[in-house]
Amino acid sequence: IEDYNMAIDAYEGGLSYRPEIPLALEVAALYALGQLYFVNEDYPQALAYLDEWFGVAQNPNPQAYIFKAQALYQMQRYADIPPVVYEAMDEARERDQQVEENWWLLIRAAYYELEDWPEVLSILEILVENYPKKEYWVQLSGVYGQEGKNKKQIASIWAAYIQGFLDQE
Repeated sequence: IEDYNMAIDAYEGGLSYRPEIPLALEVAALYALGQLYFVNEDYPQALAYLDEWFGVAQNPNPQAYIFKAQALYQMQRYADIPPVVYEAMDEARERDQQVEENWWLLIRAAYYELEDWPEVLSILEILVENYPKKEYWVQLSGVYGQEGKNKKQIASIWAAYIQGFLDQE
């Protein structure tokens, strides 16, 4: 942590010369500070630097949005996460990049914490369609059951069985 704190001091010292420093240096320093504070588990400060970075960065990449969403998750600001992750997804699609599975998992976790079961179901349906895994099928079946959608619960657990994800009927 000592090295991180020294790096933070160095970057913040460099930023103290604004507006004389080149914009590229400012942009790099802001993002680095966001990362350093995140590693130090000072999520509010990490988010503050990220937000400042988003204000000056040109054409932010999708991973920057995911980084922001992860900071929001650490701060338990669950309602703020989905719009940020959807922005990352939009950026990825515009760049002809893949939307990553863990991005969907981050949204699912946020909706789960919010107990927004219709949205959890929506994300689980996307996960089983695009990344069919036992855990997603079982979770989908469980949430369908919790929401009283018994036919869908049975259908989803049966689909998991048919695909070989379950050991017994």
